[in-house]
Amino acid sequence: MSKLLILVGLACAVVIDAAAVRDNETTNHTQVTQGSSGEVCTKFGRRCLSGEVCDNKVCKCSNGKKGEALIECVEQNENLCYLSADPHLTAYGEARVNVNMPCRYRASRFITESPDAPIPEYTSCSFEIYATNQLYKGRYIVASAHISVGVTDSASQVHSSFEVYKSNYDVEESSIYNYLARIVKRDSIWGSSNGVIPGLDVDPSFDDVNNFAVLDVKQCDTRIKYRAYDRKRPLQSQLPGLSIQTPSHAKFVPNLGTYPASVCGVPQDGTDLFTQRAKALNVSNADTAIIYDILSQRPPQVDNPNADICNDAFDAFSTSTNKASDVERCAPIVVNAKISTCLAESPFAPADPFELFVDCLRFNQGNYDHSTCMRLNDASNLCKDFWEGPTLYRC
Repeated sequence: MSKLLILVGLACAVVIDAAAVRDNETTNHTQVTQGSSGEVCTKFGRRCLSGEVCDNKVCKCSNGKKGEALIECVEQNENLCYLSADPHLTAYGEARVNVNMPCRYRASRFITESPDAPIPEYTSCSFEIYATNQLYKGRYIVASAHISVGVTDSASQVHSSFEVYKSNYDVEESSIYNYLARIVKRDSIWGSSNGVIPGLDVDPSFDDVNNFAVLDVKQCDTRIKYRAYDRKRPLQSQLPGLSIQTPSHAKFVPNLGTYPASVCGVPQDGTDLFTQRAKALNVSNADTAIIYDILSQRPPQVDNPNADICNDAFDAFSTSTNKASDVERCAPIVVNAKISTCLAESPFAPADPFELFVDCLRFNQGNYDHSTCMRLNDASNLCKDFWEGPTLYRC
């Protein structure tokens, strides 16, 4: 099941009387979309977004906008980060990398102004976005997103927080997106507040032409879109993934909103962000570097069905005395698409790729048992034509 989840913490205020917290208000929304999007354009048979342009088998943003016309186009002065397909990350600064692990990781954390609020200078919005990957047919896809949203209006003396759960679940026919959204709202009020932020709308919407579940918080100039992976079709004619559009006035939270704490980084990052990080770590490629950085951050695995194996990976990484070397040696098990596909699709595979990656980390540290050694040995024999993990001669 693919989910888009939004959770928010409460703000603090210095008051004489304690702030009042209103009971949660829960609303459910369901929507089925089966749109055809735009025209078939690319050499892989992908469709452009409706209204965008196909030029020599390349989808391009129209009307002077920028971005990836398969998934999101934004104004020239806005910022865009997106995770697409299996999954390819394009950061705010347009650096690119693949995220090959089934774990939850922070994509972005930022604060925006609220220019359309009744008194803009007293209103701010805060966002935190996590993505969670899942292994599917040897590749990792964005299976869910977790977005925290909080809006504080000091003039109205209200902080509104929202939990919005969006999901897409499999159906019998291909190209049908069955979305379910559950919104939980909570207000913290203080002083003489009447408990309402004028004009605030954080309800989800659904693009039934391009098949997106959308969170468009117009008062905060921020839009987040999610298109699920169509598991009924081997070819994704409509590019799946998650996109985050932020305004030019967004402020990225120091340390937590910059790379490596947030994989989208900041707009000022160069296109070589991930390759430079690989050089700094002395690992062979950017895909290995981002695995190292997510392991080092140890993000909480909330609502992740693979939480146990991810936490095992964090533990194995934390006890390593030569972290970069261990990750470099083991990363090909998940980074090399031929190896991960071999392990994911063979009925004789001893474990899935990430479980073997964790086994490899333990093996490198000498912290393993006979069964760990045998799993790695069996995997290396099964995928011997392209195996790049540890070479074992006996267990």
